[in-house]
Amino acid sequence: MKEFCMYIGKKEFAVYRTVIVRKVAEGSEKIIIKARGNNIKMAVNLALWTLRETLLKKYAVIIEDKEINKEGKPAYVSCIELTLSK
Repeated sequence: MKEFCMYIGKKEFAVYRTVIVRKVAEGSEKIIIKARGNNIKMAVNLALWTLRETLLKKYAVIIEDKEINKEGKPAYVSCIELTLSK
């Protein structure tokens, strides 16, 4: 089973959408979309678009808080991992 993992950053939605379409066309049966903080909204929108427009119809979602060390003090950031598959 071919799988592809994508981290959502600061690029535009269309860039990520194009990558997903290309990977599905190349035969990827599982796509993992990861994001944290302010990028979570785009990751969810991208997953919903993918489920609607491609052959990938199954999904799993993992949401968690990760501890990061910011200036010597612990801080937490929300993270999401969306797994899409056939």
